[in-house]
Amino acid sequence: MTRLSAPTSRYDELTRSECLERLAAGDLERVVVVFGAHHQPVIRPVNYAFDQPSQSVVFATGPGSKLYALSRATRAWFEIDAVDYERGTGWSVIIDGVTEPVLRAGDL
Repeated sequence: MTRLSAPTSRYDELTRSECLERLAAGDLERVVVVFGAHHQPVIRPVNYAFDQPSQSVVFATGPGSKLYALSRATRAWFEIDAVDYERGTGWSVIIDGVTEPVLRAGDL
């Protein structure tokens, strides 16, 4: 891994098309939900798929903290990102949305 010599402060906004391309290409990222009386965020890695027709992020999970948090949250955030250390560049896509269970592929 190469360390960046100096931080950069230039930011460019990705187009919607660029965001969708990056979402379709990934496989492991993070989901964030906030729930409970103390409104503490729960951040968990997930293996996911991006469903192009519905423009939805989907992932499977078993019983545990992710499922518990998602079933009680009214909103969720999903983040995917990458860094090119040699070039000193990177990108990030963050989605803000609602959560809902998908029990069958046809439910998307």
